[in-house]
Amino acid sequence: MAAPKHYRDYTDDEMEESYMAMLMQQFVEENAYKYKGLEKSTHFRLFYLDPATPDSPLRRRGSLVECSLDNPPEYEALSYVWGIGDKDAIIGIDGSVLQITTSLSNVLLRLRLPDRVRALWIDQLCIDQTNPDERSEQVRQMGKIYQKAKGDLMWLGEESSSSRVAFGWVRQTVELFFLKNTRAAGVDNMSRQQYEAVRETFSERPIWRRIWIVQEVLLSRNITLLCGGDSLDWSNLEKLLATDSFQPTNMFRTAINKLLNHAFVTVIFLVSWRNKIQRNVRVPLKDMLYMFRDWNATDERDKVYGLLGLVEDIEIVPDYKKSVCDVSIDTATAIVTQSLSLDFICSDRIGQLREDVATLPSWVPYLGIKHFLLNGATVRLFDASKGTMMTDQAFTIHHNVLTARGRHIDFIESVSNSADIMLSSSSGFHAQLFESIPKSCIPKDETEESIGRWDAIWRTLVHDRNVSLHRLTGSEVLAYRAQFFQWFHAILSTGTPPSTKPPSDFMMVLEAINITERQFAITKNHKLVVSAANAAKVGDEICILETASVPLIVRSIAGSEQGEAFHYIGTAYVHSLMDGELMRDGQYLTQSYKLI
Repeated sequence: MAAPKHYRDYTDDEMEESYMAMLMQQFVEENAYKYKGLEKSTHFRLFYLDPATPDSPLRRRGSLVECSLDNPPEYEALSYVWGIGDKDAIIGIDGSVLQITTSLSNVLLRLRLPDRVRALWIDQLCIDQTNPDERSEQVRQMGKIYQKAKGDLMWLGEESSSSRVAFGWVRQTVELFFLKNTRAAGVDNMSRQQYEAVRETFSERPIWRRIWIVQEVLLSRNITLLCGGDSLDWSNLEKLLATDSFQPTNMFRTAINKLLNHAFVTVIFLVSWRNKIQRNVRVPLKDMLYMFRDWNATDERDKVYGLLGLVEDIEIVPDYKKSVCDVSIDTATAIVTQSLSLDFICSDRIGQLREDVATLPSWVPYLGIKHFLLNGATVRLFDASKGTMMTDQAFTIHHNVLTARGRHIDFIESVSNSADIMLSSSSGFHAQLFESIPKSCIPKDETEESIGRWDAIWRTLVHDRNVSLHRLTGSEVLAYRAQFFQWFHAILSTGTPPSTKPPSDFMMVLEAINITERQFAITKNHKLVVSAANAAKVGDEICILETASVPLIVRSIAGSEQGEAFHYIGTAYVHSLMDGELMRDGQYLTQSYKLI
C-alpha cells in the first residue's frame, strides 16, 4: 500500500482543491436533510422541483411532500440509471441539502420548468435510502407508484447527434407509414448513419439493460423518452414495430431488416411484454428471472425485487436488511416450493462466486452471475423425470439443505474440456469443437448398426435442438444427421467446416447454444456420451431427481456432518434419457440425495 503524501508533496492547486472538498463535506454534514418517517405504509413522497431558468443561481432545489398513494396528486415518475460511484452532487431540499448521484443531478437540470413546480417521483429522493425498512416497504409499492403516475419520464442520457438522428428517423418512418401509407416506411432507404444512430440510442445506452425499467415500462400509463432536451413518445415505438419491416414474415427478408430488428431487440421485447401485462397476464417469477437474468442492478437484490410487481403471487417480501445470499436462498426456496418442481435450480453457474457469497448453498442459483440453461428459459424442452408426481413429497428444504428423491445414472469417467474453444473465428471454433469429441466414442463406420452411436454424438452436440432452439422433430433428424456428416467429414479432411452460404442449420445451432460453456464426458459403466457442465470432474455422479427436467451432476462430500451429502455441480445432457426413459425402467432404484 502506497504511503500517504506529505503536505510538501502537494501542489498549491491540489491543496486548494482538497481544502474546498473538505469545506463542502463539512457543509453537507452540517446541513444534511433529515427524512421523517412516513405516517402510513400506503403513503409515499413526491419531490416538487422548483421552477428555474437555465441561468438561475439556484439550479437544483425543491421540496419533499408526503402523500397518500390511494388518492395522490398528479405527478410524473422518473426512470434513469443511477450511475456508478459516490453521491458527489447535492440538491437543496426544504432548506437543507441532500447528496445525490451526478447522473440524477444532470437529469434534474433538464426537468426544471421555467414557470411552475414539477411534481416528480424519484426513487433516490423520495425513498430514504439509509432506512432499509422504508426501502423494503416502498419497493413493495413500486408497481402501484408507476401505475398511478400521469406518465413515466425515461431518461436515456444527454442529447447527442446520434439521438437526434434516431428520434428523427423514428418520427419520419412512423409518419410515412401511417399518414402517407408508404409500405417501405423509410426502411429500405435507411442510411448507415441512421442505422448506427438508432443502434446507439435504442440498444447501447445503459438504461436498456437496467432491471428496474422492466417494471417501469410495463406498468406506466404513458412513457416519454428523453435525450437531453429532445423527447419521443413511446407510442411512436409501438407504431414503428407495427410496420412491415418488424413483422415476423419480414424480419429476416433483407439485411437492413435483420440489422433493425437487432438494434430494436430490447424495445421489441418490452413492447411485447407491455401488451401482455396491460392485459393482466402474469407469469411465474422463475420465467421472469430467466428472461432478465443478464440485466443490471446497482443492488443485486433488485434483480428479484424489481420484478415482483409483474409476476404471479409468490411468498417473497422485499427486505433490504437481508444479504444477497439470503435473498437468493429465499427466492430459490419460494420458487421450487410453490411450483413443486426443481426446474429453477437446473442451471450451471458461469464464473466464480465472490468471497462474500461463497457460502451460498450449492443448489441455489446466484443471480449476480450468469447461468447456462440446458433447458428452455420458459418452455420445458426436456422432461427427464417424466412419470414422477409433482408433489411436496418429492423434495424437502430444511435449514438450507435440499433433500430430494432421485435415481443414479452413472459416474463420470473422463472429460474433454471445451472451455478454450474460441468464438472469434468460426472455422477455429468448429475445428476445436471437433477435437473435443471423445475419440473413443466415434464409430469406425457409418453402417445402419452404428447410426445410433453417431446420433448420440451429434444430438448431444446440439442438445437435440433445431435452429429455432426447440426440440428436433422426426422429420428434422434426417436432415440434421446429413448436415452433421457433411460437417464432420469436412473438418476431418480439411480442418475447416463446410463453406456453404448460408451455413447449415446444424452449424447455426452449434454456435447458437454456446457449447463453449459445456464439455464432453464419458460415463464409467455405461460409456454414455454426455454434455456436462464445465465444472464437472472425473468421479462426479449423474442422476435424475424427481421433478427436475434434466439430469443433474452432483459431487459427494467426504466426511460431511450431514451424513452422505452432495454438492450440486450443474446439468447434463444424456442422450436417450431426456424424456423420462430412466424413470420407466424398473431396474433403477430410487434413493435420496441431500444437497448442501
